[in-house]
Amino acid sequence: MAKHVGLILIFTVIASVFFNAAILKAEVKNEDTPLKGNWDFKLQKLWEVDSVGDYVLTEISDIQVDGDGRIYILERKHNKFLVLDPNGKFLYAFGNQGEGPGEYKMAYSFFLEGQYVIVPDQQKVHYFKKDGTYVKSYNLGGMAFLRTPIDEFRFLKVQESEDEKKNLDTLEIVDLNTMKHTPIAEITAEKELTASSGGMILKFKDGITTPIVIAAEKDNEIYFGKNDRYFIKKVDINGKELLSFSISGREQKKIPQHIKRERFENVRLNNEKMPKEMVDQMVKNMPDYCTYFSQIDIDKNGLIYIHINDIANKNVQEIDIFSPAGKYLYHSDIQLPEGFKRVTPLFSKGNNLIVFVEDEEGEQKLVKFQIETPTN
Repeated sequence: MAKHVGLILIFTVIASVFFNAAILKAEVKNEDTPLKGNWDFKLQKLWEVDSVGDYVLTEISDIQVDGDGRIYILERKHNKFLVLDPNGKFLYAFGNQGEGPGEYKMAYSFFLEGQYVIVPDQQKVHYFKKDGTYVKSYNLGGMAFLRTPIDEFRFLKVQESEDEKKNLDTLEIVDLNTMKHTPIAEITAEKELTASSGGMILKFKDGITTPIVIAAEKDNEIYFGKNDRYFIKKVDINGKELLSFSISGREQKKIPQHIKRERFENVRLNNEKMPKEMVDQMVKNMPDYCTYFSQIDIDKNGLIYIHINDIANKNVQEIDIFSPAGKYLYHSDIQLPEGFKRVTPLFSKGNNLIVFVEDEEGEQKLVKFQIETPTN
């Protein structure tokens, strides 16, 4: 499967998507019954680790794997990138929080593209070689919430409109080398959950409880959809529509009240818990249902994997699998071993699946599984 976008804290809900004036293709409308039934990934655990080197694993926010099978994780408590070999052996660490050259203020996700580890960080994007050597940083002049890479220097992002009356933003490709912005589609202006206390204002977006555009790229084709609808569109690099598909009749997963509160009680501001009045405001304003999906992956055979959101169920990850033509082929419920619950989203590549879990004793571990994937 292909890249994914990790958690985006702060800012914005996207209300609905409007597409450019390219000639529309017929939408593939799927019923909520897979043509080939359920798919069993047949998980086989290969290894698990609760620490790497001198670092105890407590707060992993993103996981990526390179072409050689090396595993890169972003450990938020230590503010370090930790690199493991395919067997889980610690290789090295790099990165530091700060404001100097090669330091990042607030890193929550990253990308592996070509020879680089690419780290979005508020208004900047930092580049490291895969051995951890700092290369350079680009200043975007605004919040750098990049959705997915096109290549080493081009990324999909949402550009906010300067005209508040227009109420439209733009989904675009930005080239960091030239700072050229290429529009792909127009979207309604983004909104957000907000809370305030003592002069401090927090804006929150996570793609699970607040709708956002989810995107993936493979071979210069872009797959994206706003996840308050089960609707995905594929366009070429110029924004011309190639495919759209959907599932009708799918129900969104309900968010229990206690989960809403836990969601924000775990948020840290300057390493301290969010004030109670801010938690109360966020809980009051949070929707009652999850968005439909949080991740789009494209595997080597062109099969499209859609990860379904269910914030209340940490033991199972639902995945819908579509053909390259947008036909709903399989549904899968990835059941983690008894006693494990997900802490962060699953990452899969080829026949390997990696997930950060918590066991019944509250111990957190990075676990690698071997899986079987469909070919058609």
